[in-house]
Formats: sequence, structure tokens, C-alpha cells
Amino acid sequence: MEKKIERINGSIFDGIKFVITALNPKDQYKKAYVTKIYATDSQIMATDGKRLHVIDNDAFNEPFLEPGYWEVIKNTKSEIFLIKSDDDSKYPNIEKVIPTDYELSIDLSFSDNGTAQSRFYYDLITATKRPIQYDYIAALPKETWKVSYCEDVTKSIRLDTTMGTRKTMAVIMPIIG
Repeated sequence: MEKKIERINGSIFDGIKFVITALNPKDQYKKAYVTKIYATDSQIMATDGKRLHVIDNDAFNEPFLEPGYWEVIKNTKSEIFLIKSDDDSKYPNIEKVIPTDYELSIDLSFSDNGTAQSRFYYDLITATKRPIQYDYIAALPKETWKVSYCEDVTKSIRLDTTMGTRKTMAVIMPIIG
């Protein structure tokens, strides 16, 4: 059977680029769920075990990627090539890590000046009282994000925005220990 290859550019490019920043292709155990993108009928997602990036897969009333695992075979500034994987291992239940009942939230935006990323990071850790990896903020698209969190500083932070017509979410675990 010939493997399906998708060339990603155009309106979905920024969303897929965001999703793949959460992958860990150097995972020593080569677990599919941290080295490949996973698609369902409604979402496209990736995780490295410490963060989760998710975008809508059905923004145009039909999935962009067919369900299953997808490997990144080429990633440039203007296009991404994905190949459908034969891997049929189960993807972790992301519903267990996506916060849904957080009682606190703030809206944070990246400013237009050169300190936008560090200012966003400072505002985020100040508001949520959670140390998080700075690199995870660098991967976020420069949008306005709704940040949801709770008083328990060992719990994850949920960030939501919309890129074009696609709902976009990041879940980041704090540095503990």
C-alpha cells in the first residue's frame, strides 16, 4: 500500500507549524505519541509529555488530515510535508490533561515591540504563579491568548486562541521540583 503524503502550505500552515513545535523527535523510546502528529476527525495534536498543542481539524466542515499518526518528513519556513504512518498504537487520552474547570483566567497578548516574548512570559508566570519553560512560550503564535489556571500551582496552564478560523490550544505543565 502506498503511503499518503500531504504538502502543508496556505491557511493550515501556521496551525500545523504550531502543532509540530510540541513534538520530541529525539525521544529515546521512539514513542509515536511524542514523535508524530496525531489527527482525529475534529483535532490535530502533538505532545512531548510536558506540553500539548491542539488545533481544529474540521474548520471547513471536513477533516484536513485523515485520522491517525502523521510523520513530519520535511519542515521549512514555507511548507511542511507529512506522511501517513502505519502506526496504530493508541494515543493518550488528552481529555485527562486538558483543564476544563479552572476558575481563574486572564487575557494576554504579545506586544508589537521587540520584548513581546519576554514580556508575555513574565506576565504569564506572574499571573499564574507557575514556573514554565521559556521555550514553550517561544512556540506560541503571536496572538491574544485566554489563559486559564487554578490556585494549585502543580496543575497545568491552558491557553486558547483562534488562528484564522481554527481554534488553537496549548496546555503547559509547570516545572515542578
